[in-house]
Amino acid sequence: MTDARSLSIALQSNKPLTDYAPLAVLVEDLGFDMLSIYADLLFQPPVVPLALAAQATDRIALGPAAINPFTLHPVEMAGQIATLDLLSEGRAYLGLVRGAWLEDIGVRQGDAVVMLREAIDVVERLLAG
Repeated sequence: MTDARSLSIALQSNKPLTDYAPLAVLVEDLGFDMLSIYADLLFQPPVVPLALAAQATDRIALGPAAINPFTLHPVEMAGQIATLDLLSEGRAYLGLVRGAWLEDIGVRQGDAVVMLREAIDVVERLLAG
């Protein structure tokens, strides 16, 4: 029987870019299986910190946490994940959410479930070629 559990850790994207490679190496050395970088709107986008982490590590899966289809178009999501997957040699994943407090900043959400399903469909089709 295979143990399907994995250990993940997430970092905020509020750190200097030079911090992400050594932090990712530490995460990998400590035995974590996955590293997420949050995609909070108040901080830098996670794609560059994740790219730096990908170049510094060999084993851990890497991906953005809390990406939502209301502030990032699914075509852009697919491009970012495809790039990260190339840099990480197949270790990228995408963490999608409906988003929180977006209406407080003027972003109308509509039907979040429908938008998430549509985003997943678009991203999967684009990544499949």
